[in-house]
Amino acid sequence: MSVEAGNVGKSYIDSQLKQTKDYIDVFDLIELGEQKEAAGNMEGAVKTYKEARDKAASLYYAAGKEEALKSRRQPRKN
Repeated sequence: MSVEAGNVGKSYIDSQLKQTKDYIDVFDLIELGEQKEAAGNMEGAVKTYKEARDKAASLYYAAGKEEALKSRRQPRKN
């Protein structure tokens, strides 16, 4: 049906799938950090937690930047 409609919305769906995958990656890194911590590998746990933090921060920044750009393009409603 999407093809018949000219794939309207496909780029939106693709972007949402990528964003979801990125969030899952963050949660996977947190889980890996917890496993390393439980195994007594504190150095590895800290490194993995920092990686999760950095990825989450980049996702937040990208999402915020995208939202700001969208709001600049759209005229304000009074």
